Amino acid sequence: MRSNLPITANARIGPLRIDGELGYWFTNHNVPQFWIRGQIVGRDFSERTQAYLEIYDQQDANRIDGAAKQRETTLGAGGRQTLNSKKNTYSGPVAQSIGYPVLQAV
Repeated sequence: MRSNLPITANARIGPLRIDGELGYWFTNHNVPQFWIRGQIVGRDFSERTQAYLEIYDQQDANRIDGAAKQRETTLGAGGRQTLNSKKNTYSGPVAQSIGYPVLQAV
């Protein structure tokens, strides 16, 4: 069983949109509990085009059987582009987890 207790905040500063999240995952005694932190900053260039940067971090809060605490941080860049009048879009990260490029069409 896992439960997340998140706190989120967002703001708009000029043309930039900023969203942040801080949370704590509660787990059973066989799995480490962990902290999550993330922030995304984006900009709407037009009604049809947006671009975003994201950093996300997850870190164990406790150790299980003396194992080392784990930590994973990812950096992502992405965007969304409306392709036609039916609002079909291309969206998603274009780079995620340094060295692992990803393309996604929706």
